[in-house]
Amino acid sequence: MKKLFTLIGTVLLSMSVNAQTTTLKIAPFKIAPGEKKTITLDLDNPDYGVTSFRCDILLPEGITIEQEDGEYLLDWNADSDRGTVRNFGYPEAALQKDGSVRVLAYSSKNKTFTGTSGALIDIPLVASESMAVGTGEVKIYNQELTDEAANGYKPADYVATVTIEKSDAIKEVNANDAANGDGKYIKNGQIIIKKGNKEYNAVGGIMK
Repeated sequence: MKKLFTLIGTVLLSMSVNAQTTTLKIAPFKIAPGEKKTITLDLDNPDYGVTSFRCDILLPEGITIEQEDGEYLLDWNADSDRGTVRNFGYPEAALQKDGSVRVLAYSSKNKTFTGTSGALIDIPLVASESMAVGTGEVKIYNQELTDEAANGYKPADYVATVTIEKSDAIKEVNANDAANGDGKYIKNGQIIIKKGNKEYNAVGGIMK
């Protein structure tokens, strides 16, 4: 009987490990107010091949996924080549009532994503210019994965830190608006950078 309990405990432990090691995730990232940045949705699946997945992604308030004509601009990560349009079509995405974006991908050919870890989908983000500096979280939940035998899995929620940091970039402004703040603009055919009450040319010379 003791051996039976030991065996059951080992199986349960193995199931627990599998549930935690196979997951969709987004690595912690930094972004500045007004910045556009592409992050990746990663899949770690050392335990089984994945033919389809669904998950909800909730970003900090003020950070959104870029859209065009009402469609989220998600695409397969070309560097990893784990998923392709030929095998999986394009990733689908839709806004949910809680503000998250549901992402769905599947193979009608029952193909599995190549490899067992790494980037899967590129997600282009846009941060609001009014965002305050600080930290937030990106959360991936309601995960559902399917393997080649049509077995379904529900990994635990995955949470990563998002850092909103002050931008050192110089904004491009219209010359007529330069009096209202710092920025970079064209004046008399030269690139001018305005900081405070001073103007500099592109090589750092003071104009005034």
